[in-house]
Amino acid sequence: MLSLTRNSNRIDTSKVGHKLHKLAFVIDRKTDQILLERLGISLSQYLLMYGAASKFQTTQCGVAKFLNLTQAAISRQVEGLVERDLLKKTQNEENRREHLLVLTPSGQKTFEEAQELIHVTFTELLENIPSSDLAIFSSVIERLLSTTCNPLSLTKGEQT
Repeated sequence: MLSLTRNSNRIDTSKVGHKLHKLAFVIDRKTDQILLERLGISLSQYLLMYGAASKFQTTQCGVAKFLNLTQAAISRQVEGLVERDLLKKTQNEENRREHLLVLTPSGQKTFEEAQELIHVTFTELLENIPSSDLAIFSSVIERLLSTTCNPLSLTKGEQT
């Protein structure tokens, strides 16, 4: 078992890893629950909308790569968003095998509301943590992301 030593304190990295997984799971679950309750969309649908809203990932294939998923994995989510008039899916005239994804006006409104809900959720989650601790935590997260993320990942290069 790998452990790190710093200032005479031993840190069991497997416990740190477990805590990171647990934190990610709890945050994802809480975010999913809030989005479902308030807007009727899941976290995975929000992330798909996030990918479609980005200027450089407008094809279904591009959004799938952006999310680090297969096209088949996002196909059902795309159809659900299209049915609810949150997303428009059209055939690319330049490559008829490609589908372009664009948020509808209703989808853009829902996406913006989701972003605000997520912002409020994280603000509440972090409000009792001193800013000096948050700065260190943010720095550690950035280092971890810079060494582990796929270049097309949602988190690579994002600023908080």
